[in-house]
Amino acid sequence: MATEFNTENFHDTYILSVFEDTATDTITMYVNFPVDWSESVYEKKRLIFLNAFNYQVHEMKFQGSPEILEIKTLEKKDGWTKFKLETNAGYREISCDSVDLVDENS
Repeated sequence: MATEFNTENFHDTYILSVFEDTATDTITMYVNFPVDWSESVYEKKRLIFLNAFNYQVHEMKFQGSPEILEIKTLEKKDGWTKFKLETNAGYREISCDSVDLVDENS
């Protein structure tokens, strides 16, 4: 996936957990991704930020999994993109050179 997001696709995505792989500079978010809003059908997927840096979490204490409300592109420069993930608990920011959304077990 390119570093462009259709925010409509990620609205109502639940962040279940986040894993940082410092050896590969990868941030992986394990998410419940809505595949059918009308029927409330979700699939577990991995949202992978490649060559990631400056991952920051600005969220309040929250009961349950944070829900992504919107993903915004804040900046593009020299092949890097900075994203802001607005959640119902606050927001997260991350910079990377590419992003991939894959099935949980792939």
